[in-house]
Amino acid sequence: MMMTAIRAFLLLSASLIVGGVTGAQVRSPALTIVSPQEAAFVAGRTPLRARVEPAGEAISVIFYVDGLQICALSRPPFECEWDAGVQVVEHQVRAVATFTGARHVVGNVRTQGLDYAESVDVRSVQLTATVSDNRGHFVKGLPRSSFPAHRVRFRRWVASPPTSASSSSKPCARRSTASTSPVCPSGSGC
Repeated sequence: MMMTAIRAFLLLSASLIVGGVTGAQVRSPALTIVSPQEAAFVAGRTPLRARVEPAGEAISVIFYVDGLQICALSRPPFECEWDAGVQVVEHQVRAVATFTGARHVVGNVRTQGLDYAESVDVRSVQLTATVSDNRGHFVKGLPRSSFPAHRVRFRRWVASPPTSASSSSKPCARRSTASTSPVCPSGSGC
């Protein structure tokens, strides 16, 4: 009986020592979703990023948004881009990391939605252009082609040239977007 108790004590001591050494060498795998952050408002192109530890042991990270797989990554950096859409609505972001030894770690983040988000579809914009010469006199009779407006890569023309005789403190009109070169009719003295 005494021999059995000593043997049990020695086995228990040996397992604690071995367990302590092994436990110090093995770190539990961890996954943190870095982007988007918890309770963030997201819309448009949104980065999905995860940090895994220990990094060298991660075999893959798969991102899911609202239950749909967005991307599967097999090496760091564990990040990809996702289009959250034009409206700010709540989303469930999940990342699943697979580590060596078939261990899986899951991370979850929930983004926020807006209760009210106004959106508009702009089909036309009214611009007022007043052109005066270098003496401050209103320039009349300008053709429609003197007033181009630009939107990204598409050229748009002003629907009609100005008709009222108003004055402006600026000597010339300027194009409204991409270019800042003066728009001056020939002979106007701008």
